Amino acid sequence: VRMLVVTGLGQSDALDTEKVHLAAASAAKACQALKAKAIACEVPLDEHAQAFVEGTLLGFYGFDKYRSSKDAKTHMPASVSFCAENLGPARKAAARAEIVTEAVSTARDLVNEPAAAINPASYVKEIRSLARGTGLKVKVFEQRELKQMKMGALLAVGVGSDITPRVVQMVHKPKGRVRRRVALVGKGVTFDAG
Repeated sequence: VRMLVVTGLGQSDALDTEKVHLAAASAAKACQALKAKAIACEVPLDEHAQAFVEGTLLGFYGFDKYRSSKDAKTHMPASVSFCAENLGPARKAAARAEIVTEAVSTARDLVNEPAAAINPASYVKEIRSLARGTGLKVKVFEQRELKQMKMGALLAVGVGSDITPRVVQMVHKPKGRVRRRVALVGKGVTFDAG
């Protein structure tokens, strides 16, 4: 049985990347609910192409690691095809979207893990594994270094656990002349976000 899933985007003059992203994810969820075996999507050839592919792929996301029943698992189609009139720009958008969705899905997996599975030590192990082969240098600051760096608040929170906190620094140095520096700061809280 062939089916057509149509998702509204609202007024064309109010169309933005976020609406395309959400509409594509909504269509993907509808396909999942229909237990579609194969899906074909036409990629818009404009600035929304990447958002469309990202939304579609992220719409299929599900965290099933601890589900034992086949019926409880997220349905995944056997194939998802993206079609476009002009393949060049569509391929570039799809390649970027694939990288983004893989990263977002990995972050979601880590967030969905129970506290018994992800703690500062296992989180560091996961980061090292993700960084392997990417050229990223990973440095882990443990309790002794954190004391020297006067990170008292972090250490005080960590007193409530048998596993001491860690701070991870990841550095990417591109080859050739560096034109600018970018610093991203975030936190990976494995139990208490207080």
